[in-house]
Amino acid sequence: MPLPRFPSPSIALAEIAKDGCPVVNIVVCLKAVPSRANNPAIVDAGQRIHVQSPQWIFNESDEYALEEALLLKKNLRGTVTAVTVGPAQAQEVLYASVARGADSAVRVDADEFDPNLVSYILSLAI
Repeated sequence: MPLPRFPSPSIALAEIAKDGCPVVNIVVCLKAVPSRANNPAIVDAGQRIHVQSPQWIFNESDEYALEEALLLKKNLRGTVTAVTVGPAQAQEVLYASVARGADSAVRVDADEFDPNLVSYILSLAI
């Protein structure tokens, strides 16, 4: 059976409100990265990298994703939720995402470096 055709993928995933306008709830996964790494060191037998940074910023690709989500929110009704996995320093990225227009923000307190574990933790959080 063929899938129905929609004008855009965003509308295909959206709820349709009573007035016919789509309602989109977007989750943007963000990663906080150090703006400047001071004396990075490999610790825990090569399993982790210890970085001291005065400021944590958006990963560049995630920043673009947040901007696109906010544009979709502006054009289609809905909400944007920013989610990150990381230590307390990652909270700065969430504050910045709310300041840019995200409706809510969630930080999962974990200090994982393995992408497989991070993706699993994000799947549970979402």
